[in-house]
Amino acid sequence: MCVKYITGKNSGVFSSIMNMSCQIGGALTASLTPWLAHRYDWRMPFSVAASLVLLGALAWLLVHPERPLEV
Repeated sequence: MCVKYITGKNSGVFSSIMNMSCQIGGALTASLTPWLAHRYDWRMPFSVAASLVLLGALAWLLVHPERPLEV
């Protein structure tokens, strides 16, 4: 519901871009996690993942669902 309100008539395009971004992130995770663990140690992939989650959580503070996007 929130995505449709923010993006209006472009909600399908916005949803597909979000889905594609998640799929790319999942593909990168499968490759980067073992590489980081081998190159450094097993704490590094968890630190990178925690940092990305924190960054994503902070980015959500910039979303205002009461204000539609201007296209």
